[in-house]
Amino acid sequence: MPHRSHAEFGFQILDGKFVLSRKEDILDIKEKLKNLLPRQAGITFEYGQRRGRHGFHRGISVELIGLDYTKLTELAPMVIEKLRTVENVEDITSDLEGGETQLLVEVDRTKAESSGVNSRMVAQTISSSISERAIGKFKTENREIDIILKIQGEKGFTEEDLRNISLQTSSKRIPLSAISTISYRLGSTSIQKENKKSKLNIRINTKTEGMRAISNDVRQVMSTIQFPEGYTWSLGSGWRRFRESQGESTMAIILALIFIYIIMASLFESFVYPFTILLTVPLALFGVAVIFSLTNITLNATSYLGLLVLFGIVVNNGILLVDHIRTLRKSGMGKNESIIQGGKNRMRPIIMTAITTIFGVMPLALPFLLPQFFQAAGRRAQMWAPISIAIIGGLTTSTFFTLIFLPTFYSIADTVRTKSKSLLGFKNTNI
Repeated sequence: MPHRSHAEFGFQILDGKFVLSRKEDILDIKEKLKNLLPRQAGITFEYGQRRGRHGFHRGISVELIGLDYTKLTELAPMVIEKLRTVENVEDITSDLEGGETQLLVEVDRTKAESSGVNSRMVAQTISSSISERAIGKFKTENREIDIILKIQGEKGFTEEDLRNISLQTSSKRIPLSAISTISYRLGSTSIQKENKKSKLNIRINTKTEGMRAISNDVRQVMSTIQFPEGYTWSLGSGWRRFRESQGESTMAIILALIFIYIIMASLFESFVYPFTILLTVPLALFGVAVIFSLTNITLNATSYLGLLVLFGIVVNNGILLVDHIRTLRKSGMGKNESIIQGGKNRMRPIIMTAITTIFGVMPLALPFLLPQFFQAAGRRAQMWAPISIAIIGGLTTSTFFTLIFLPTFYSIADTVRTKSKSLLGFKNTNI
C-alpha cells in the first residue's frame, strides 16, 4: 500500500539567551530564518511562537464542522486560500498537515445489504487481512515461539490486495471492490468530534496581536464562502476562551466600581458626591486608550488587571480634593471659595502622588517600551507591561483633568443636591 513517509525536525529560539545577544524582535528573527532556510521540493518549514500563560498569542483558529470528515478535508484547501487574503496573515496551518496519505474504503450500504454483508463484517475482514495474527505456537526444548500468519506479497500489502479481499456471505465469497469504492485521502493526525459532527481546525498566525480585530477580519472573509448544506464553521476554542475572559474581566471591573461607590457613599454620607469622584474613571480611560494605541497593546487579561489597579488609584485624587473642599465648607467658607482654595491646597499633593506612582511602576514598562536596553527581560516584559502602562496613561490624564474638571463636577453635583433637598423638603446642610 503506497504511503507518504516524512521526517520532522524542529528547533526553538528561546527568548532569553538568543535575544540577549541579538538586538532583534522575534518577528525580525523569523523573517531572517525564512530567507536563510533552503527551499526544496518536498520540504516545508513552519514558524511558530509559544503561547504565553496570559494569552499573548498572534492568531486565531477556524473550525470547519460537518458530518463527513472527508468532505471537510476537501473544503479545507479552499478555505485556507480564502483566509490567506486576511490582512497581516503570516502563515496558516491545519489538522491535515503532518498527516499520512490513507486509503479510504467507503461501503455502499445498498450493495452490501443485498449481498448479505454489513459494515462490521467488512471492518473485521479488512482488519484480519492486513494485520498479523498468532495462529499457534512452536515449542522447543527451552521456549515457545508464536506462529504468525501474515497475508502479504513480495511488494507488501498493495491497493490491489485490498480490493481483492474476499468477504464470505451465506452463499458465496465476493471481493471488497464489489460493494465499496476505494480512494486516497490525506489523513489528519487526529479527528475531533462534537455532537456527532466532525471538526477540522485551521490555525491562522498573524503578524499583529489583537484577537478582536483578527476575528472581525476572519468573519468578513468566511462570510463570502458558500458551504454545502450540513456544513458550517465557527471561530476556535481560543476565541471562545477570549470571550469568556473578556466577560469575566468586565464583570470584575463593574463589581470594583460598585464596591468603590459603596465605600465612598458610606464615608461621605452622601449618594451624590461619590458619583462626582467616579467621573475621574472615564478621564483615566481616555489616557489608557491613547497610550494603548501608541504602544499597540491590546485588551487582554493583564490589561484588565492594570485597569482594576488604576481605578483604585485614580479615585484617591478625587477623594482628596472633594474631602478637602467639604472640610473648608464646614469651617464656614462659601462654596466657590472652598472649591478654589481646595484646588490650590490639594494640587501639589495630588501631582506628587501621581508622579511617585508613575515612577514606581515605570520599571515594569521600560523593558517593553525600550527593549533594546532590556533584552534579558524578554517575554516577562510583554507579560506584565500592560499593567504599568495602563496605570501610567490613565493616571497622567486623570490627574490633569481631575484638577480642571472635578471642581466643576462638584459644583454641579452640589447644586443638584441642594435643589433636590429643597424640593423634597429636607434641611440643607451646605456640605
